[in-house]
Amino acid sequence: MGHKPFAVIADYLTNRGFAVLRMDDRGVGKSEGSFKDAIPQNFANDINSAVNYLKQRKDIPSDTIGLVGHSEGGMIAPMVASKRDDIAFVVLLAAPGIYIDELYAEQRYLIMRASGLNDEWLKEMYESEKKVFAEIRKLPVEQDIPESLINDLKAAHSALELNDNSTDQLIEFMSSPWFRHFFKYDPEHYLKDLNAPVLALNGTLDLQVAAESNLAGLRSIFEKHQHKDYTIKALEQLNHLFQTAKTGNVTEYHSIEQTFAPVALESMVSWLDKRFK
Repeated sequence: MGHKPFAVIADYLTNRGFAVLRMDDRGVGKSEGSFKDAIPQNFANDINSAVNYLKQRKDIPSDTIGLVGHSEGGMIAPMVASKRDDIAFVVLLAAPGIYIDELYAEQRYLIMRASGLNDEWLKEMYESEKKVFAEIRKLPVEQDIPESLINDLKAAHSALELNDNSTDQLIEFMSSPWFRHFFKYDPEHYLKDLNAPVLALNGTLDLQVAAESNLAGLRSIFEKHQHKDYTIKALEQLNHLFQTAKTGNVTEYHSIEQTFAPVALESMVSWLDKRFK
């Protein structure tokens, strides 16, 4: 099904009295720039421009502008909000709360396990990938991935009888400028400077950004830095797209009729209502 979750979110918020700005990504529609060549900081710059645009509008109270970010958007929102003192709130939907190398290794493990691959082999691959991914994160973004780490990945995949082509595709993907900058993201670096109220939601069946590890990571950061107003909530039976799901497997996304679960929409609005109405 051709789901448009952000349209559903925007419609729900608008009907409940919140103005919403949506825009095409760079290089999409009438937006300028190149999407394929962009890195996370470029997207953060775009959102900064969007906030500045809203602040110039007389029909938008400048002290009530907030950010809602899903998945990678849950990285971009803190990147923007931590550098400004005029963001009224941040809603994080399936946002990273741990280092991306850890998140990505866990994501691959959970998705492959849901696909029915041998769990014992997967655990071995998971531990090996965690070590390799951690080393890749430490590299300067402009440095090529060393042959030694590539060989370690291929060795880890051989136990699962993954062919060299799938490993080569993974390495090519991980070598892109976007991914190398993406891998460098440290949630604490940005969240520690966040002064705005924060709502963090995650589905318990999310296999891409696992709720248990990432919500725990977010909670740890907020507690460590004594954030004054944060709410963290796991939503039962919801997947990465906040659909009510059976397994959370990515193969379910398009077959589920629901676009965005009402419980997630209402969780956002009720939280916002308490602070702005």
